[in-house]
Amino acid sequence: MTREERVEQLYSRNRTGIVMLIATFLSGLAGGLWFFSGGAYEQIAAFVFFFIVVLPLGFVAWRKTRTLLTFNEDQRYRRWIRFKGLLNLVLLFGMMGMMSLFASGFVPLALFTGTVVSLAIGYLFVEMVVDRRLLQIDDEHVVDSLLGLTKRERMKRHWEEE
Repeated sequence: MTREERVEQLYSRNRTGIVMLIATFLSGLAGGLWFFSGGAYEQIAAFVFFFIVVLPLGFVAWRKTRTLLTFNEDQRYRRWIRFKGLLNLVLLFGMMGMMSLFASGFVPLALFTGTVVSLAIGYLFVEMVVDRRLLQIDDEHVVDSLLGLTKRERMKRHWEEE
């Protein structure tokens, strides 16, 4: 399967993911505004906010991982793809967990900020290493930056056609 075919498959399967991301963002924004504006039942609001955001984003990450697993039958490739998918879920739950702990008052601001920045930098570094390994195993692997570039080019072409 060529890189273009893989990008096309990821792009076509990602359309429902985009709708879910927009719905998640709007629901999360509404829940977050209600929570941080002093709405009643703060713990319930944090719980609802956590699950409104984490479950759809986790589903999108899981679905992308499942799609990437169909591209190559090599066990090393599949192992690295699973690791990358697990890493995405761990980062998502870690960030949301830290946000919940901070909002509940269990974690001070300095620890919250340091942990979130450390998680983000560590994630970017590990993802870069994993993508390099995947490219060594499979030359046609679709890196996330390439997928983002392809989406921007499609949007640009779509706007120019109108």
